[in-house]
Amino acid sequence: MADRAVKAVMAFFDRYEEFSALDARVVYVGWAVPEPEERIDQHGWKVLVPPQLFPYMWRVVDDSNPESPVCY
Repeated sequence: MADRAVKAVMAFFDRYEEFSALDARVVYVGWAVPEPEERIDQHGWKVLVPPQLFPYMWRVVDDSNPESPVCY
């Protein structure tokens, strides 16, 4: 399944010219995939808590056009 994820990410970046530079990709990934929060559980172990929302989920979704579901 990881190979499919890699292919999907590569296809996304290849689709947009503004992501042709490596530094642009790094900035986008830093924005789209925030770091999980570290917390200490009741046993004193560090646990990673994933974010509740990812930035790309803040977009307004338009279901009227299946070819372009994210319009804003």
